[in-house]
Amino acid sequence: MFGTVDNTQRASWARVAIDAFIKATRTDEGDAISDLLCNLMHYCAESEADFLAELNRAALHFQAETEIEENDDADPAAMAENPHHYQRHDGMAD
Repeated sequence: MFGTVDNTQRASWARVAIDAFIKATRTDEGDAISDLLCNLMHYCAESEADFLAELNRAALHFQAETEIEENDDADPAAMAENPHHYQRHDGMAD
Protein backbone atom coordinates (compact mmCIF):
# COMPACT_ATOMS: atom_id res chain seq x y z
CA MET A 1 0.00 0.00 0.00
CA PHE A 2 2.69 2.51 1.01
CA GLY A 3 5.80 0.56 0.06
CA THR A 4 8.57 0.75 2.60
CA VAL A 5 7.51 2.84 5.59
CA ASP A 6 10.04 4.21 8.05
CA ASN A 7 9.60 5.80 11.46
CA THR A 8 10.01 9.30 10.03
CA GLN A 9 6.96 8.65 7.86
CA ARG A 10 5.05 7.25 10.84
CA ALA A 11 5.91 10.37 12.87
CA SER A 12 4.71 12.58 10.02
CA TRP A 13 1.36 10.75 10.03
CA ALA A 14 1.11 11.43 13.76
CA ARG A 15 1.86 15.10 13.06
CA VAL A 16 -1.07 15.20 10.61
CA ALA A 17 -3.35 13.82 13.33
CA ILE A 18 -2.06 16.32 15.90
CA ASP A 19 -2.48 19.23 13.49
CA ALA A 20 -6.05 18.13 12.70
CA PHE A 21 -6.79 17.86 16.43
CA ILE A 22 -5.36 21.35 17.07
CA LYS A 23 -7.46 22.76 14.24
CA ALA A 24 -10.65 21.02 15.43
CA THR A 25 -10.26 21.85 19.13
CA ARG A 26 -8.19 25.05 19.03
CA THR A 27 -5.98 23.63 21.75
CA ASP A 28 -2.42 24.87 21.93
CA GLU A 29 0.61 22.93 20.76
CA GLY A 30 1.85 22.25 24.29
CA ASP A 31 -1.38 20.52 25.33
CA ALA A 32 -2.30 18.87 22.04
CA ILE A 33 -0.82 15.40 22.60
CA SER A 34 -2.11 14.97 26.15
CA ASP A 35 -5.53 16.40 25.19
CA LEU A 36 -5.72 14.06 22.19
CA LEU A 37 -4.79 11.08 24.36
CA CYS A 38 -7.41 12.12 26.92
CA ASN A 39 -10.05 12.39 24.20
CA LEU A 40 -9.03 8.99 22.87
CA MET A 41 -9.64 7.66 26.38
CA HIS A 42 -13.15 9.17 26.28
CA TYR A 43 -13.68 7.65 22.84
CA CYS A 44 -12.61 4.22 24.06
CA ALA A 45 -14.89 4.47 27.09
CA GLU A 46 -17.87 5.29 24.86
CA SER A 47 -17.04 2.62 22.29
CA GLU A 48 -16.17 -0.02 24.91
CA ALA A 49 -12.61 -0.31 23.64
CA ASP A 50 -9.83 -0.97 26.15
CA PHE A 51 -7.61 2.12 26.01
CA LEU A 52 -4.83 0.64 28.14
CA ALA A 53 -4.75 -2.52 26.02
CA GLU A 54 -4.51 -0.38 22.88
CA LEU A 55 -1.80 1.76 24.48
CA ASN A 56 0.16 -1.37 25.39
CA ARG A 57 -0.28 -2.69 21.85
CA ALA A 58 0.95 0.65 20.47
CA ALA A 59 4.01 0.47 22.75
CA LEU A 60 4.79 -3.01 21.42
CA HIS A 61 4.46 -1.77 17.83
CA PHE A 62 6.72 1.18 18.62
CA GLN A 63 9.33 -1.09 20.18
CA ALA A 64 9.28 -3.47 17.22
CA GLU A 65 9.36 -0.70 14.62
CA THR A 66 12.20 1.05 16.41
CA GLU A 67 14.19 -2.19 16.69
CA ILE A 68 13.58 -3.00 13.03
CA GLU A 69 14.72 0.44 11.87
CA GLU A 70 17.76 0.47 14.16
CA ASN A 71 18.71 -3.06 13.06
CA ASP A 72 17.97 -3.30 9.36
CA ASP A 73 19.39 -6.81 9.53
CA ALA A 74 16.74 -8.15 11.96
CA ASP A 75 17.38 -11.78 12.83
CA PRO A 76 15.12 -13.99 10.67
CA ALA A 77 15.06 -16.68 13.39
CA ALA A 78 13.78 -14.15 15.93
CA MET A 79 11.17 -13.01 13.42
CA ALA A 80 10.01 -16.61 12.96
CA GLU A 81 9.76 -17.15 16.73
CA ASN A 82 7.74 -13.99 17.33
CA PRO A 83 6.34 -12.68 14.02
CA HIS A 84 3.83 -10.33 15.70
CA HIS A 85 6.72 -8.49 17.37
CA TYR A 86 8.18 -7.73 13.94
CA GLN A 87 4.91 -6.93 12.19
CA ARG A 88 4.47 -3.57 10.54
CA HIS A 89 1.18 -1.69 10.78
CA ASP A 90 0.34 -2.66 7.22
CA GLY A 91 0.36 -6.30 8.32
CA MET A 92 3.50 -7.30 6.44
CA ALA A 93 6.59 -8.57 8.22
CA ASP A 94 9.84 -6.75 7.47
